[in-house]
Amino acid sequence: MAISLSQSATAYGFSQLQRQAAQRNAQQLEARAQSLAAAAADARKAAEAATRQADGLGIEAGTAKTAATNAKMAVAASDSAVRLGKRIGEQADSIYQAMQSGDDRDKLYGRNGRASGSSYSAGSLFKLAA
Repeated sequence: MAISLSQSATAYGFSQLQRQAAQRNAQQLEARAQSLAAAAADARKAAEAATRQADGLGIEAGTAKTAATNAKMAVAASDSAVRLGKRIGEQADSIYQAMQSGDDRDKLYGRNGRASGSSYSAGSLFKLAA
């Protein structure tokens, strides 16, 4: 019986050691899980902040692209206005010179009798201004 009791005590002691080792392992794993959960929460927060920042930058990029398109359109309109102004000025000069020289036919009309260069009749620009 003494041997049986001794074996029981040894088995009990061994099982206690296994239980303690399992408990320590479980505590270590639990601590690691909590640490990983905290790191995951921090990563989620950082990802959400990065997403918000990316969204903001996307909006700014769209605004900048719209502004650039508007600026290009303004430059094109300005160029057109300058060309139109120059053309009108040249036509007005031609009409004025023809009126000053008294030879309207040669200055304002081509050899075929049609208007040359200008689609306006002599004096029509001055009528619009009056």
